[in-house]
Amino acid sequence: MAFPHEDNLPKSSCSDQNRAKTAAPEGPAVDDARSALDVGKVLTPQEVENINDKSFLQALKTWPFAALWSMVLSSTMIMVAYGPAWIAQLFALPAFTMRFGFEYDGVYTISAGWQSTLSACSMVGQIIGATSIAILMDKYGRKPSFIFALFLISGCEFVQFFSTSLTVLLVGTILVGVSLGCFGVLCLTYAMEVVPLRLRGALGGLYSLGIITGPLLSAAVAQAVVNMTSVWAYRIGYAVHWVWPVVLLPLSIFLPESPVWLTRRGRLAEAEAALARLAITGYDVGPDLARMVAVDQQELLYAQSTSYIEIFKGVNRRRTVIACVCYATIALTGNTLVNSGAYFLILAGIDANTSFYWALGSALLALIGAFCGLYILAAWDRRPVYIWSQAIGGLVLILVGFVQLEASYWERVNGPFGQAALFAAWNFVYGAFIGPISTVIMGEVPNNALRPKTVAFATMVQVVLVVLTLVINPYLMNPGFAFLQGYIGFIAGAIGMLCTIWIYFYVPETALTIERLELLFEAEIDARHFRSYDVAQLDGPDAVPAGHEADMKCKA
Repeated sequence: MAFPHEDNLPKSSCSDQNRAKTAAPEGPAVDDARSALDVGKVLTPQEVENINDKSFLQALKTWPFAALWSMVLSSTMIMVAYGPAWIAQLFALPAFTMRFGFEYDGVYTISAGWQSTLSACSMVGQIIGATSIAILMDKYGRKPSFIFALFLISGCEFVQFFSTSLTVLLVGTILVGVSLGCFGVLCLTYAMEVVPLRLRGALGGLYSLGIITGPLLSAAVAQAVVNMTSVWAYRIGYAVHWVWPVVLLPLSIFLPESPVWLTRRGRLAEAEAALARLAITGYDVGPDLARMVAVDQQELLYAQSTSYIEIFKGVNRRRTVIACVCYATIALTGNTLVNSGAYFLILAGIDANTSFYWALGSALLALIGAFCGLYILAAWDRRPVYIWSQAIGGLVLILVGFVQLEASYWERVNGPFGQAALFAAWNFVYGAFIGPISTVIMGEVPNNALRPKTVAFATMVQVVLVVLTLVINPYLMNPGFAFLQGYIGFIAGAIGMLCTIWIYFYVPETALTIERLELLFEAEIDARHFRSYDVAQLDGPDAVPAGHEADMKCKA
């Protein structure tokens, strides 16, 4: 029997016009999935309720190569975080400032305008890259897009490496920023699509681990070249970007395409082969492929295309808002402030050497926290941990403000050192809880069809907020302007508490099967009840959200 082409797919508003017309040979798993595809079958609420996912160890033993490939792609997040961090290191690198800066009171420096421009344009490039790669991923697949991004950064890095003026360096920074923006969307989307529920949290948490590791790598490279006086002092730092393409391009030849993307294109035989490559040898991928097809059919009822406009329609709008706010909390609740902790301490009267040692220790605490976060994401639900961690983070920052109220703050070092300890504690909470959980929820909450676009849009929102906080914070901290010192903790802490309240009412538990998430969002269940709600209750008319009755006829 021939495998069904696109002509056999359900039509009208339920059909995804972007599916490929691809014939495929029969196979056991294809037979399982074909019956669902022939009739546009979706899983009933009772079938979804009865799905039992494997434990973490069982999932890891069954899908070892899915975990391995997710780790490979997630390693690029170290490079993504390293890029902007290296730009910040350059402004303190003597060889760089002597070549591109000007002398002021015997010290070479880069003008504040150029510092802001280079930092901001790197972020602008990432926005362009993230929003563009999502379109390519939908059209050409995850694997070709990943290879393209690796080639892109390999070429763009030459502009930075050989730059002879700040203008050329600016062009190179934008181009490299575009390249770096691609990888965040790619690695998170791929991880969420190829690994089962029990592995999603830990492997999605590698995204946050990479973000924390990148600045540490840039600091280590800067320390290694700080005493060099030749152009190689800063060129070596740029050349580090080439490590990833050199290692990953040969590996990417063997990267399995996302079976979710192949299923959406109607290429079920290839999806079966991809699943088989991601699983342990001899594992029957038939039921997994059938579930994948059923989810795809369900999503077609609520996303008639994969355009950016679709993420703002119907139930998808709710999912987009959740993804954006969760990822934005990283910028809104103190991350930028704590990252400026060394400068904060210098303004408080602590010597520069001690301040920078504190910054290194604080970053290491965040890294330790990130490793703890991998276990937390694998073992615990997202929602309760997320709520408590945001509340604790907000409380810690408010305490920073109360320390500033101490009458003898300027007479003793206890106050600044107490604030330094609180900042370090916040960094651990961020590394273990806030950062990884925000990222994983951002990746889990969209549906499969719109995940790249949703992740890209949430990334854009977060980057814009990071740029705004980078611009605003100096005015709040510096003498001659607001000079709020520790009182900034009241502002950041209050925002953190407001985010906690919003999360409590609007962010659902996402450590659920994709099928369950689809039904709960479609039925517009309150976010507080996602974990406990019995989706079997959705059998009957209540299973169809208002306004979608006509779409449901496509299943017949």
